[in-house]
Amino acid sequence: MKFVVARNPDADSRLRYLVRLPIDGGLVLKVRDTWPRTSRVFCARVDGDWPPDAELVEEVPVTLCRRRGVAIDLVLDRPRENRSQFIFTILPSGREGIFWQTRKVVTTARPGARIPGGGRAASSSRLGRSPRNGRSGTWVPLWPSTTTRRQHRSDAPPKGRRSTPAATDGLASA
Repeated sequence: MKFVVARNPDADSRLRYLVRLPIDGGLVLKVRDTWPRTSRVFCARVDGDWPPDAELVEEVPVTLCRRRGVAIDLVLDRPRENRSQFIFTILPSGREGIFWQTRKVVTTARPGARIPGGGRAASSSRLGRSPRNGRSGTWVPLWPSTTTRRQHRSDAPPKGRRSTPAATDGLASA
């Protein structure tokens, strides 16, 4: 399995490169750049097969290429620029939009955004070692989980000024 990047033979296209993903019999996309280094790269499907006259820019062995919902994860067999993801979405115009991104690009663009599939389990941040059970290898919650309760509008406290019994008594005596 190889990940192939080539120059787009269509000189009029703004998407200057072609990439071939080793999934679904070889998915061919037109892309703006050879790798998403500084921002997400917009992609578009190529009508037809891989063009025979395409000039190869890069050919890299693939460690993993798998579809996960609306995304295709790509892991290449090289030390740098080796992990990326293709996201398939519908644009507001109704057309298909494909974006090629890396973890670095996503965290730079949206520093507080959560990236799925990375790091540790969601609940592990609330777990710690418990000294109370005597065994240091047991993980228990450090604090109890909170629950929320829906409240009907009539049960909610009134908005605005609140009158206290002391304030009401003072006004009545005057």
